[in-house]
Amino acid sequence: MFRRSKRSAGTATPKNNSQTLNVCIIHADTIITGSVKTACDIRVDGAIHGNIIADKKIIINEQALIHGNVIGGSVEVKGKVKGDISSGTFLHLHQKAWVQGNLFTSKLIVDDGATLNGGINSGKFNSSILKMEGNKQIRQSEDWYKEKSNLKVSNI
Repeated sequence: MFRRSKRSAGTATPKNNSQTLNVCIIHADTIITGSVKTACDIRVDGAIHGNIIADKKIIINEQALIHGNVIGGSVEVKGKVKGDISSGTFLHLHQKAWVQGNLFTSKLIVDDGATLNGGINSGKFNSSILKMEGNKQIRQSEDWYKEKSNLKVSNI
C-alpha cells in the first residue's frame, strides 16, 4: 500500500545557485555583547557592543548602534558608531550617520547631514591605526593595514 519509490529514496541536494546571498543580519531587536567576525556581508539593524570585522560589505542601518571598531571590505553607515572605522575599498556616511571615531579608507563618501567627530585618514596611510584584540587596543603601523587590505577574516 505505502511504498517508497526509488525516485524519492535518495538524499535531496540543493541546487547550486550562484546568486545565493551570504548575508549575516543582526535584527533590530538584537543586542550583541562581544566582537563579531564574518567572511560574508553583514547588515546591522540592532546593537553591537564590540568590534565588527567582515571580509566584505558592512551596512550599519539607521536604527543600529555600534560601540566598537568596524573593519570591512566596504562600509556603509546610516546609524550610530562610537569607534574607529576602517574600510578596504570605500566608506560611505549616509545622511543620518553619526560617527565618533577616526576613519581609515582609500575612498570616502559623506552625504549632507552626516555627523563625524573624529579624524579622516584617506589615501596613503601615514598614521598608525588601531586594531582590537580582545579588550586590548594595539597600535600598529600602516604596514598592518596594507597587509590586511584584503581583510581576510582568517588572518585577522
